[in-house]
Amino acid sequence: LYIEATLNNLFGNNKSAVFSRIGTAAYCVGQQVNWSQGAFDEDGDSLHYEFTQPLDDVNNPISYTTGFSVQQPISTSSGVSLNHRTGDMIFTPISAEVDVIKVTVNEFRNDGSGVYNLIGRVTRDVQLIISSQCDTNVSNFHVGVLDSGSTTAVVTEIGCNQPTLNLKTSVAVECGSIDPTGTDFAII
Repeated sequence: LYIEATLNNLFGNNKSAVFSRIGTAAYCVGQQVNWSQGAFDEDGDSLHYEFTQPLDDVNNPISYTTGFSVQQPISTSSGVSLNHRTGDMIFTPISAEVDVIKVTVNEFRNDGSGVYNLIGRVTRDVQLIISSQCDTNVSNFHVGVLDSGSTTAVVTEIGCNQPTLNLKTSVAVECGSIDPTGTDFAII
């Protein structure tokens, strides 16, 4: 997968927009997906999201199989919708597959006279795994012990679409959020 960024500092200091969500995701066939690309710009510049051609190296585009395109990169029941202002993607996959899309975030700054200038761009290729092996009837994960050999975690409570997850571990856990609101919490 390929990532690139471009900055134009002719309009003042600028920090690149940052994706606050991971670039790999797994979803289930037949289940509607609402997936935020979650980019954040520390300077408060206006962000505009779009699909662009994925690359595997500089100026080397990845070809789509017949029936797929930059704007339709996934087998869906009604297309892929990308909100250009928020970066939210909505789609319902209809077949198991591994897809690659490229999301570009263009960064614009108002020059004070009402003109918005392109001052930055950040892109990333995203790999989506669509599985038909999902148990969509499960409303809660199993409570119990997760053992990876050197660490043990006891899951005491977790539910699908629930705001809490309680774990007791035998080692210290590194965690944090790169989203200023703390809504993108991750255990590392």
